[in-house]
Amino acid sequence: MRRGRVSCLAVLLLAVAVFGAVPVEAAASTLRLDRVIFPSLALGLALVPLDQSVYDGIQNLPGGSSVVWKGISLVGEPAAVLGAAFGLAATGSEYGKDLASALVLSGVVTLGLKSLTGMARPSTGVGPIMTGPTIHDSYGAFPSGHTSSAFAAAAVTAHYYPDFAEWAYLAAALVGLSRIFVEAHWPSNVVVGAGLGCLAARLVLDWK
Repeated sequence: MRRGRVSCLAVLLLAVAVFGAVPVEAAASTLRLDRVIFPSLALGLALVPLDQSVYDGIQNLPGGSSVVWKGISLVGEPAAVLGAAFGLAATGSEYGKDLASALVLSGVVTLGLKSLTGMARPSTGVGPIMTGPTIHDSYGAFPSGHTSSAFAAAAVTAHYYPDFAEWAYLAAALVGLSRIFVEAHWPSNVVVGAGLGCLAARLVLDWK
């Protein structure tokens, strides 16, 4: 019973952390990013010791085994999103250029952290352990690349098209949750990925 309560509380905290990135108002979303970036990164790190219990709680949610989550995960594939961004950039679109830049930056940082931490993915069955530097994909859970790219794309989209900000962030949050349901990432990986994606977008947009 006590473990079940801890899991429920942890799931609630994760939901607040992920959906808390959605601006209350669509306008000027980039100015709001500084309110969620570092709290998201801090909360993500704080979740690491609780990863197993939060993960178990999420996996027990109704509909967690639905094929829909696999579809959402595929749609959020970083390579596909980056390809679309480069396509837009090639047409001279400023949105496309900033989108591509944010995705590249978030991707480089994410891959670097994956290689350094060597965190086992849930699918390995060994638990949320960090083994140190590695290039093995099975130990590339921390942070979530799908989530970082999704939130980078959402933040840039919100900047250029503020009327669609809520939808952009909601889509990014669903991508992050899908990565947990498909056993690719732990909750901390998703929350940190969201923070990194928003940070990358802010750096790119502020640079201009």
